[in-house]
Amino acid sequence: KGLPADFAEKAPRELWRIKIGGGFGGVTSVGGRVYVMDYSKSPEQERVLCFEAATGKQVWSQSWPVTYGKMDHGTGPRASVVIDADGGSTLAYALGATGMASCFDAGTGKIIWQHDTQKEFSAQISTWGFAASPFIWKDKVILHIAAQPKGCLLALDKKAGKEIWRTGDDPAGYCTPELIMHAGKPQLIQWGPEHIQSFNP
Repeated sequence: KGLPADFAEKAPRELWRIKIGGGFGGVTSVGGRVYVMDYSKSPEQERVLCFEAATGKQVWSQSWPVTYGKMDHGTGPRASVVIDADGGSTLAYALGATGMASCFDAGTGKIIWQHDTQKEFSAQISTWGFAASPFIWKDKVILHIAAQPKGCLLALDKKAGKEIWRTGDDPAGYCTPELIMHAGKPQLIQWGPEHIQSFNP
């Protein structure tokens, strides 16, 4: 509402601008806050940043060390931060390009749980890194990381970070899972490098 139909003719008024590192993920705006992931080379790390939407003031940040090495287009995370409000708590979920999966308190940035999925679940990184955003379904956060064995999708308890199930043989690709309803039942659709798969979430 109130946005011009053609930004070339009438640009929106700039409210604030913040310089951050590189990345390919989208910006997530929820509840007056803005969340985004970025990357820096020195020191080499990925970050989740939270700002006030009205002013651009930084509210919190969290970071972890990474090694991109020879990753194609290795200039930043690919996935977007996902916000979930359930049972009185609002949590922020992130998946880095090298497979660091994290859950934070969305208000304070406190780490609730964190997993290096390559080390802990034998996740198989693809040429361009992990790119699918975390997907929330009821009590689960679902990651497309090709955990081994048979973990194209890996479901964790969204609050505790414990594994609930894993399924699928496809390698890790770049598409976030999508939920559809068919014949009154939910199906989790995953478009992977080799197949389009349907699972019971």
